[in-house]
Formats: sequence, structure tokens, C-alpha cells
Amino acid sequence: MIVSPKPLIADPADAAVGAAASGFEAIFVRMMLKSMREASLGGGLLDGDGSQSFRDLQDSTVADAVAKRGLLGFGRHIEAFAK
Repeated sequence: MIVSPKPLIADPADAAVGAAASGFEAIFVRMMLKSMREASLGGGLLDGDGSQSFRDLQDSTVADAVAKRGLLGFGRHIEAFAK
């Protein structure tokens, strides 16, 4: 069972810091997924432009979900450092 961490933001003025921290975490996860895809050992049967676009969209969605839930914790640490 995955438990979502409590946000560190108590003041609405700090919401911008939280959004920026979450955005950074999403960018980091996208870069990590892209590197993992590039490290593939070979091409597959369905490796066309459409498949690549779908994978990019899928990776972006996964990165946003991971950042939103704070699963890696980078956003929380950035938030704490900014305070």
C-alpha cells in the first residue's frame, strides 16, 4: 500500500514553491524515463513514429503522476530547502 505524503505547504503563498518543486520532479522523472528508453538493446517490431509519440506521451503522464504523488521525494526536499 502506497501512502501519499503530507504536503509541506501551510501558507497559500508557498503554493508557487510547491508547484515549481513538483514540476522539477516531473522533469527529472521524464529525463530518467527517456534515458531508460534510449538504453534499449534494440528496435522492436512496432518502433515507428506513432509508437514513439505514444511512448513520449505515456512517459510524460507517468512522470506527472509520480511528481504529483511525491513518490521520489525530490519535490519535498526542494520545498524544504526553499523555506
